[in-house]
Amino acid sequence: MKFSILLAIIAFANIILPADKVIFKLDQGEYIVSSESQLKVGGSGTEGFSIITKKGNKFFVNTEKGKAGPFEKVPLENLPPSGIRKSDVYQFEEPGDKDGKPEMGMTPQGNMTIKVDNKVIATLPPGEVPSSIAIDKKRNRLAYVTMVADNDGNLAFTATQMPGGKKFQVKGPMMVMIKKNEQSGNFIFEGMEQDGKKTFYTEAGNKQGPFSMDAKAFELYDNKTIVVMEPGKDQQNNSVTNIIKDGKVIHTLKNTNSDSQLLFSGDATKYCVVSASGLEFSDGSKIPRGILPTVEKSATGTKLHYLHINENNEVIQSTIPW
Repeated sequence: MKFSILLAIIAFANIILPADKVIFKLDQGEYIVSSESQLKVGGSGTEGFSIITKKGNKFFVNTEKGKAGPFEKVPLENLPPSGIRKSDVYQFEEPGDKDGKPEMGMTPQGNMTIKVDNKVIATLPPGEVPSSIAIDKKRNRLAYVTMVADNDGNLAFTATQMPGGKKFQVKGPMMVMIKKNEQSGNFIFEGMEQDGKKTFYTEAGNKQGPFSMDAKAFELYDNKTIVVMEPGKDQQNNSVTNIIKDGKVIHTLKNTNSDSQLLFSGDATKYCVVSASGLEFSDGSKIPRGILPTVEKSATGTKLHYLHINENNEVIQSTIPW
Protein backbone atom coordinates (compact mmCIF):
# COMPACT_ATOMS: atom_id res chain seq x y z
CA MET A 1 0.00 0.00 0.00
CA LYS A 2 1.35 3.43 -0.90
CA PHE A 3 0.43 6.84 0.35
CA SER A 4 0.05 9.24 -2.55
CA ILE A 5 -2.08 11.74 -0.72
CA LEU A 6 -2.92 15.30 -1.57
CA LEU A 7 -3.17 17.60 1.43
CA ALA A 8 -6.83 18.12 2.30
CA ILE A 9 -7.64 21.70 3.24
CA ILE A 10 -10.24 21.84 5.98
CA ALA A 11 -12.26 24.98 6.59
CA PHE A 12 -13.00 25.36 10.28
CA ALA A 13 -15.12 28.46 10.89
CA ASN A 14 -13.43 31.09 13.04
CA ILE A 15 -10.40 28.86 13.67
CA ILE A 16 -6.87 29.69 12.59
CA LEU A 17 -4.85 26.54 12.13
CA PRO A 18 -1.38 26.57 13.71
CA ALA A 19 1.59 25.99 11.43
CA ASP A 20 2.01 22.39 10.31
CA LYS A 21 5.17 20.57 11.32
CA VAL A 22 7.01 18.13 9.06
CA ILE A 23 8.27 15.32 11.32
CA PHE A 24 9.93 13.06 8.72
CA LYS A 25 9.74 11.98 5.09
CA LEU A 26 8.76 8.61 3.65
CA ASP A 27 11.04 6.87 1.18
CA GLN A 28 9.63 5.66 -2.11
CA GLY A 29 7.55 2.56 -1.41
CA GLU A 30 7.52 3.13 2.36
CA TYR A 31 4.22 3.38 4.23
CA ILE A 32 2.95 3.93 7.77
CA VAL A 33 1.62 1.03 9.85
CA SER A 34 -0.96 3.08 11.73
CA SER A 35 -2.18 0.22 13.96
CA GLU A 36 1.25 0.11 15.62
CA SER A 37 2.04 3.83 15.61
CA GLN A 38 1.22 6.51 18.15
CA LEU A 39 1.41 10.21 18.88
CA LYS A 40 2.42 10.75 22.49
CA VAL A 41 0.81 13.94 23.72
CA GLY A 42 -1.27 15.02 26.65
CA GLY A 43 -2.03 12.56 29.44
CA SER A 44 1.07 10.43 28.95
CA GLY A 45 3.21 13.19 30.42
CA THR A 46 5.59 13.08 27.46
CA GLU A 47 5.38 14.47 23.99
CA GLY A 48 6.68 13.00 20.77
CA PHE A 49 5.81 10.21 18.39
CA SER A 50 6.62 6.62 17.56
CA ILE A 51 5.63 6.04 13.94
CA ILE A 52 6.17 2.54 12.56
CA THR A 53 6.81 2.34 8.82
CA LYS A 54 7.37 -0.59 6.52
CA LYS A 55 9.27 -0.94 3.26
CA GLY A 56 9.32 -4.34 1.64
CA ASN A 57 9.44 -6.80 4.53
CA LYS A 58 11.42 -4.54 6.89
CA PHE A 59 10.15 -2.26 9.65
CA PHE A 60 11.47 1.14 10.71
CA VAL A 61 10.80 3.19 13.85
CA ASN A 62 10.54 6.96 13.43
CA THR A 63 10.67 9.05 16.60
CA GLU A 64 11.56 12.62 17.53
CA LYS A 65 15.14 11.28 17.88
CA GLY A 66 15.29 10.11 14.27
CA LYS A 67 14.83 6.89 12.29
CA ALA A 68 15.90 3.43 13.47
CA GLY A 69 15.95 0.15 11.60
CA PRO A 70 15.51 -1.88 9.54
CA PHE A 71 13.97 -4.48 11.88
CA GLU A 72 12.52 -7.92 11.20
CA LYS A 73 9.95 -7.20 13.95
CA VAL A 74 8.94 -3.98 15.63
CA PRO A 75 10.69 -3.63 19.04
CA LEU A 76 8.18 -4.08 21.86
CA GLU A 77 9.14 -0.80 23.52
CA ASN A 78 7.93 1.04 20.41
CA LEU A 79 4.46 -0.51 20.37
CA PRO A 80 1.46 1.19 21.99
CA PRO A 81 0.98 -0.27 25.50
CA SER A 82 -2.59 -1.40 24.87
CA GLY A 83 -3.13 -1.00 21.14
CA ILE A 84 -5.08 1.76 19.45
CA ARG A 85 -8.21 2.76 21.35
CA LYS A 86 -11.53 2.35 19.58
CA SER A 87 -12.81 5.43 21.35
CA ASP A 88 -11.12 8.48 22.79
CA VAL A 89 -13.62 8.78 25.56
CA TYR A 90 -13.10 6.26 28.30
CA GLN A 91 -15.61 3.51 28.86
CA PHE A 92 -16.79 2.38 32.27
CA GLU A 93 -16.07 -1.33 32.43
CA GLU A 94 -16.19 -4.13 34.97
CA PRO A 95 -13.01 -4.20 37.07
CA GLY A 96 -10.44 -6.79 36.06
CA ASP A 97 -8.66 -9.32 38.22
CA LYS A 98 -5.73 -6.94 38.72
CA ASP A 99 -7.97 -4.84 40.96
CA GLY A 100 -8.11 -7.65 43.51
CA LYS A 101 -10.81 -10.18 44.20
CA PRO A 102 -13.07 -9.35 47.15
CA GLU A 103 -14.23 -12.15 49.40
CA MET A 104 -17.53 -12.57 51.18
CA GLY A 105 -17.63 -13.81 54.76
CA MET A 106 -19.95 -14.11 57.72
CA THR A 107 -19.71 -13.17 61.37
CA PRO A 108 -20.68 -15.59 64.17
CA GLN A 109 -23.88 -13.58 64.48
CA GLY A 110 -24.78 -14.33 60.85
CA ASN A 111 -24.03 -10.90 59.36
CA MET A 112 -22.36 -10.79 55.96
CA THR A 113 -18.90 -9.24 55.62
CA ILE A 114 -16.85 -7.97 52.67
CA LYS A 115 -13.10 -8.63 52.71
CA VAL A 116 -10.42 -7.15 50.46
CA ASP A 117 -6.80 -8.31 50.74
CA ASN A 118 -7.84 -10.38 53.78
CA LYS A 119 -9.13 -7.30 55.59
CA VAL A 120 -12.77 -6.86 56.55
CA ILE A 121 -13.84 -3.54 55.07
CA ALA A 122 -17.56 -3.77 55.90
CA THR A 123 -19.90 -5.72 58.16
CA LEU A 124 -23.45 -5.53 56.84
CA PRO A 125 -26.69 -5.17 58.80
CA PRO A 126 -28.88 -8.28 59.17
CA GLY A 127 -30.56 -9.27 55.90
CA GLU A 128 -28.23 -7.17 53.75
CA VAL A 129 -26.25 -9.09 51.13
CA PRO A 130 -23.18 -8.01 49.07
CA SER A 131 -23.97 -7.44 45.39
CA SER A 132 -20.87 -5.98 43.66
CA ILE A 133 -17.60 -4.23 44.42
CA ALA A 134 -14.99 -2.19 42.54
CA ILE A 135 -11.56 -1.05 43.67
CA ASP A 136 -9.32 1.79 42.56
CA LYS A 137 -5.97 0.96 44.14
CA LYS A 138 -4.21 3.91 42.51
CA ARG A 139 -6.32 6.38 44.48
CA ASN A 140 -7.05 4.07 47.44
CA ARG A 141 -10.79 4.15 46.82
CA LEU A 142 -13.44 1.47 46.59
CA ALA A 143 -17.18 1.16 46.22
CA TYR A 144 -19.55 -1.65 46.97
CA VAL A 145 -23.25 -2.31 46.48
CA THR A 146 -25.44 -4.30 48.84
CA MET A 147 -29.04 -5.39 48.48
CA VAL A 148 -31.92 -6.17 50.79
CA ALA A 149 -35.53 -7.27 50.16
CA ASP A 150 -38.48 -5.62 51.85
CA ASN A 151 -41.51 -7.48 53.20
CA ASP A 152 -43.07 -7.53 49.71
CA GLY A 153 -39.95 -9.00 48.11
CA ASN A 154 -38.92 -5.77 46.37
CA LEU A 155 -35.16 -5.17 46.15
CA ALA A 156 -33.42 -2.05 47.39
CA PHE A 157 -29.74 -1.43 46.77
CA THR A 158 -27.30 0.72 48.71
CA ALA A 159 -24.12 2.03 47.08
CA THR A 160 -21.30 2.81 49.51
CA GLN A 161 -18.07 4.59 48.61
CA MET A 162 -14.92 4.58 50.73
CA PRO A 163 -13.05 6.29 52.24
CA GLY A 164 -15.71 8.41 53.83
CA GLY A 165 -18.56 5.92 53.69
CA LYS A 166 -20.70 8.01 51.33
CA LYS A 167 -23.98 6.22 50.56
CA PHE A 168 -27.01 6.49 48.32
CA GLN A 169 -29.96 4.16 47.76
CA VAL A 170 -31.42 2.78 44.53
CA LYS A 171 -34.87 1.20 44.43
CA GLY A 172 -36.44 -0.63 41.50
CA PRO A 173 -33.69 -2.40 39.51
CA MET A 174 -33.29 -6.16 39.53
CA MET A 175 -29.53 -5.78 39.86
CA VAL A 176 -26.95 -3.01 40.31
CA MET A 177 -23.35 -3.44 39.15
CA ILE A 178 -20.35 -1.16 39.63
CA LYS A 179 -18.15 -0.25 36.69
CA LYS A 180 -14.94 1.75 36.71
CA ASN A 181 -13.18 4.15 34.37
CA GLU A 182 -9.59 2.90 34.30
CA GLN A 183 -8.29 6.35 33.30
CA SER A 184 -9.89 8.38 36.09
CA GLY A 185 -10.68 5.68 38.65
CA ASN A 186 -14.23 7.00 38.90
CA PHE A 187 -17.13 4.62 39.45
CA ILE A 188 -20.55 4.42 37.85
CA PHE A 189 -23.43 2.23 39.03
CA GLU A 190 -25.33 0.36 36.34
CA GLY A 191 -28.87 -0.76 37.12
CA MET A 192 -30.76 -3.47 35.22
CA GLU A 193 -34.44 -2.58 35.35
CA GLN A 194 -37.44 -4.93 35.48
CA ASP A 195 -38.46 -4.01 31.92
CA GLY A 196 -35.04 -4.83 30.45
CA LYS A 197 -33.88 -1.21 30.36
CA LYS A 198 -30.60 0.09 31.80
CA THR A 199 -29.97 3.09 34.04
CA PHE A 200 -26.74 4.69 35.21
CA TYR A 201 -26.07 6.37 38.55
CA THR A 202 -23.06 8.62 39.09
CA GLU A 203 -21.04 8.64 42.30
CA ALA A 204 -23.28 11.47 43.49
CA GLY A 205 -26.33 9.24 42.94
CA ASN A 206 -27.61 11.20 39.93
CA LYS A 207 -29.69 8.97 37.66
CA GLN A 208 -29.31 8.88 33.88
CA GLY A 209 -31.70 6.87 31.77
CA PRO A 210 -33.49 4.64 31.18
CA PHE A 211 -31.59 3.41 28.12
CA SER A 212 -31.67 0.22 26.10
CA MET A 213 -29.71 -2.82 27.28
CA ASP A 214 -27.03 -2.12 24.65
CA ALA A 215 -26.21 1.36 25.98
CA LYS A 216 -22.69 2.03 27.27
CA ALA A 217 -21.46 4.82 29.53
CA PHE A 218 -18.30 6.81 28.86
CA GLU A 219 -16.48 9.66 30.59
CA LEU A 220 -15.05 12.77 28.95
CA TYR A 221 -11.60 14.22 29.51
CA ASP A 222 -12.69 16.27 32.53
CA ASN A 223 -13.21 12.97 34.39
CA LYS A 224 -16.69 13.99 35.48
CA THR A 225 -18.94 14.41 32.42
CA ILE A 226 -20.80 11.27 31.37
CA VAL A 227 -21.91 10.55 27.83
CA VAL A 228 -23.92 7.51 26.81
CA MET A 229 -23.71 5.74 23.46
CA GLU A 230 -26.92 3.97 22.55
CA PRO A 231 -27.74 2.06 19.34
CA GLY A 232 -30.94 3.16 17.64
CA LYS A 233 -32.83 3.57 14.38
CA ASP A 234 -33.49 6.66 12.29
CA GLN A 235 -36.77 7.46 10.53
CA GLN A 236 -35.74 5.27 7.59
CA ASN A 237 -35.04 2.37 9.99
CA ASN A 238 -31.29 2.61 9.40
CA SER A 239 -28.98 1.73 12.28
CA VAL A 240 -27.49 4.74 14.06
CA THR A 241 -25.62 5.46 17.27
CA ASN A 242 -27.02 8.19 19.49
CA ILE A 243 -24.64 10.14 21.73
CA ILE A 244 -26.51 11.33 24.82
CA LYS A 245 -25.35 13.95 27.31
CA ASP A 246 -27.40 15.32 30.20
CA GLY A 247 -30.42 13.37 28.93
CA LYS A 248 -30.34 14.91 25.43
CA VAL A 249 -29.20 13.41 22.13
CA ILE A 250 -26.33 15.67 21.05
CA HIS A 251 -25.16 13.60 18.06
CA THR A 252 -26.58 10.88 15.84
CA LEU A 253 -23.86 8.92 14.08
CA LYS A 254 -24.57 7.02 10.88
CA ASN A 255 -22.56 4.36 9.07
CA THR A 256 -20.23 3.70 11.98
CA ASN A 257 -18.84 0.23 12.48
CA SER A 258 -16.72 -1.69 14.96
CA ASP A 259 -13.52 -0.75 13.12
CA SER A 260 -14.11 2.99 13.46
CA GLN A 261 -12.41 5.02 16.16
CA LEU A 262 -14.45 7.82 17.72
CA LEU A 263 -13.02 10.98 19.26
CA PHE A 264 -14.82 13.83 21.00
CA SER A 265 -13.88 17.42 21.68
CA GLY A 266 -13.49 18.45 25.30
CA ASP A 267 -17.19 19.21 25.74
CA ALA A 268 -18.42 16.60 23.21
CA THR A 269 -19.94 19.29 20.96
CA LYS A 270 -17.70 18.04 18.11
CA TYR A 271 -16.55 14.58 17.14
CA CYS A 272 -14.27 12.88 14.66
CA VAL A 273 -14.77 9.42 13.17
CA VAL A 274 -11.55 7.67 12.20
CA SER A 275 -11.66 4.89 9.62
CA ALA A 276 -9.50 3.40 6.89
CA SER A 277 -10.52 6.24 4.57
CA GLY A 278 -9.30 8.97 6.94
CA LEU A 279 -10.85 11.49 9.32
CA GLU A 280 -14.42 12.76 9.09
CA PHE A 281 -15.56 15.59 11.36
CA SER A 282 -19.02 16.36 12.68
CA ASP A 283 -19.21 19.50 10.51
CA GLY A 284 -18.89 17.31 7.39
CA SER A 285 -15.27 18.16 6.63
CA LYS A 286 -12.82 15.36 5.86
CA ILE A 287 -9.12 14.64 5.76
CA PRO A 288 -8.62 11.70 3.38
CA ARG A 289 -6.10 9.25 4.84
CA GLY A 290 -5.60 11.37 7.93
CA ILE A 291 -4.27 9.12 10.68
CA LEU A 292 -3.47 8.88 14.39
CA PRO A 293 -5.72 11.64 15.73
CA THR A 294 -4.90 12.20 19.40
CA VAL A 295 -6.67 14.44 21.89
CA GLU A 296 -4.57 16.51 24.28
CA LYS A 297 -6.15 17.91 27.40
CA SER A 298 -4.62 20.98 29.04
CA ALA A 299 -5.58 23.76 31.44
CA THR A 300 -6.62 25.95 28.51
CA GLY A 301 -8.82 23.36 26.77
CA THR A 302 -8.33 20.45 24.40
CA LYS A 303 -6.49 20.12 21.11
CA LEU A 304 -6.62 17.56 18.33
CA HIS A 305 -3.33 16.41 16.85
CA TYR A 306 -3.20 14.24 13.74
CA LEU A 307 -0.89 13.21 10.89
CA HIS A 308 -1.30 13.49 7.15
CA ILE A 309 1.05 13.10 4.20
CA ASN A 310 1.54 15.59 1.40
CA GLU A 311 2.36 15.06 -2.27
CA ASN A 312 6.09 15.09 -1.45
CA ASN A 313 5.71 12.12 0.93
CA GLU A 314 6.34 14.37 3.93
CA VAL A 315 4.63 13.23 7.13
CA ILE A 316 3.05 16.29 8.72
CA GLN A 317 1.74 16.74 12.23
CA SER A 318 -1.12 19.23 12.46
CA THR A 319 -2.95 20.64 15.45
CA ILE A 320 -6.36 22.27 15.75
CA PRO A 321 -8.26 23.66 18.77
CA TRP A 322 -10.65 20.95 19.84
